[in-house]
Amino acid sequence: MVFASLAALWLAPREAEMGDLQRLFYFHMPSAWIALGPAFTSVFVCSVAFLATGKPAYDRVAGAAAEIGVLFTTITLVTGPLWAKPAWGVY
Repeated sequence: MVFASLAALWLAPREAEMGDLQRLFYFHMPSAWIALGPAFTSVFVCSVAFLATGKPAYDRVAGAAAEIGVLFTTITLVTGPLWAKPAWGVY
C-alpha cells in the first residue's frame, strides 16, 4: 500500500487537463469502493448473522468492519471536495 500510494503521487504521469489535481482520484474512488463494498457489506452480513444466531463474534466483526468503513468514508468525504473546488469552483 505504501508503494502504491507513493507511485500514485509521484510516478504516475500528469493528466492532460487537470494536471496533478487528478491524483486525488487515486485515493478518492478506491476509498469509496472499499467503504461501500467490503466494509459496510460486512457490517450488514455480520449484523444479520448476529441477530439470527446471537453469537457475539459476529457483533465484534461488524463493529470492526464499521470502523474501517467510517475511516474510508472519511477519506472519501475529504478528498471529494478537495478535488471539486479547483475543478468545478464549488465544494
